[in-house]
Amino acid sequence: MKPGAATPWGPAQHVEDVGRGVVFASTAGHGGYFVPAGLLARIPKAEREYARSWSGSERWYEEDCCALSVVLAFPELFPDVTAAQRVDYRATLDRYMQPEPPKVAAPRLAVAAGYEPPAFNEADCGGAFDGFTVTSDADPGL
Repeated sequence: MKPGAATPWGPAQHVEDVGRGVVFASTAGHGGYFVPAGLLARIPKAEREYARSWSGSERWYEEDCCALSVVLAFPELFPDVTAAQRVDYRATLDRYMQPEPPKVAAPRLAVAAGYEPPAFNEADCGGAFDGFTVTSDADPGL
């Protein structure tokens, strides 16, 4: 891969050969790792699908979260990453890959689905809420 090559984020401005055909490409606004098809089996299927959700391809791993899959799957290409960092990276990637809780499209739909928000109770605010004003003992001018 060379500068100017197509990436999911636009033309590559900088290309770094990491090894074994794995390449890091950066563009004007983003970037990520490219993994050749012959090496994809080293990345778990769920992580390849997660990468596809961000880049449109299981061969591209965007730099913010999916890149951790590449670092974890190819430790020989990232010898400066410690065992402790790998544990942290695994936990971070697993957290990123958790499905988001369902979002409620509108409050009316939430109520229609049986959700009733708790009633507002002024006492829950320690008397500091008068409907418009918040006060603070630590900052009397607030």
